[in-house]
Parts: sequence; C-alpha cells; structure tokens
Amino acid sequence: LPEMATFHTYVRRSYQRFFEIQNSGKRQLYGVARRANYTLREGSPGFDLGTPRDVVPAPQEGALPFARLNERGKEYSTFLINPTIFLPRLVLDLKAAGVGFRQKTFAANEGWGAMQENILVNCTGLGAAKLFGGDNKMIPTRGQLVILPNNNPAGLNYFFSGGCGNDVAYMFARQNDIVVGGTWEDHTVETDPGACDAVNHDMCNTFLRRVRRVFDGDTDSCHLTS
Repeated sequence: LPEMATFHTYVRRSYQRFFEIQNSGKRQLYGVARRANYTLREGSPGFDLGTPRDVVPAPQEGALPFARLNERGKEYSTFLINPTIFLPRLVLDLKAAGVGFRQKTFAANEGWGAMQENILVNCTGLGAAKLFGGDNKMIPTRGQLVILPNNNPAGLNYFFSGGCGNDVAYMFARQNDIVVGGTWEDHTVETDPGACDAVNHDMCNTFLRRVRRVFDGDTDSCHLTS
C-alpha cells in the first residue's frame, strides 16, 4: 500500500537518527539504548507486519532466557527511546537552536486555517478530531500503566511484549523504572487515570498478575490455537 511505503520511509529516517545517537557519546543524554524485546512464540504483529526488516530484523527464535518461562519464543532487536529523558533533552536542543515555542488556544473548528506553517503534526490528543473538523477516523483510546522502580537497570534491561491470549500484557524496563501494562480502551474520553499508581488498585493488580503469570511460566492460555 502507498500509505505503508510512506510510513516505512518515516520509520527508516527516525531509525537512522536514533542509530546515530546510539553510536555517539550522547546516547545517555537522550535516553536511547539498544534493547532486546522478547515475545512468546506468536511474535509481535507490530514488528512482523508494520516495521521494515532493515529497521527491526527478523527475530531470533529459541528458548527464552528466563528461569520459569521455559519455552520457545522470539527475540527482536530494537531501541529504547525513553520519553522522560528524550523529550526534555529535545526541548533543550530546540531552544538552543533558536526555535521558538508559543502557546495557542483554538476556537471550535478553527483548525488548520489558523496556522501558517507548511508542516503540521496533530499531537493534541483528546479532542484532536473535533478540533480539526470532526475527523471520524480519529478515535480516543486510553491505556493505563503501572510504573515501578528499576533497582537493577544493568540486569533488568529488556522488553517483553506480545501479550497473553486476549489480554494485553507487557513489561518495558527503562533506565530507572519499569513500565507494566496495560489496557486498550477505545472510545474512552475519561481523563481520570484511575489512580493506577496505587499498588492496591484493581486494574494495577490485574496488570501485575498478567505479567507475573507469564514469567512464572503459566502461558497455556496465551497461545493461539489452530
């Protein structure tokens, strides 16, 4: 599809820039690091169907390197771009280069007509569809996460994704924290995060149980049946 070819062009450009940062002496300043992403044997549709192989190579297949998760799976080689480090650094770089920052409040349906720039990226989040003429292809989707401290960043330095059956289950170990998720709630406009930073919250406990179940080797319900 032409749209996929365009998307792959952007992915390759982005990859090249992060590759340059990774191989420079500045990667820690930008929160960029190589990461292994492990999945169960079904793999990851995002890597397998949506990402060029010159960006994320075909995965290695074999026994997963976990004591209790003793079965075959896949390992993808990808990047960690930690937004809690990368975005503040990007702002500093832009300001140092003389890029101006300005805030604007849009009136209803004012949208693109109020802008003079040649390139606009709509990252306004909730309400983005209404702001730009009621684009019915844009729908709000909420995901919730549990954030835990990473007390062993040298040893706990990998990703797990791919879920468990119909459940969303993933774990991303970053430089100083661990992201555990998650949910996928389409057409959700609720802005309350649901207090998912509280350990005793039901949804948070659900996330933790799912990932714990996988790493304990209880994956019978995770595999697709033919």
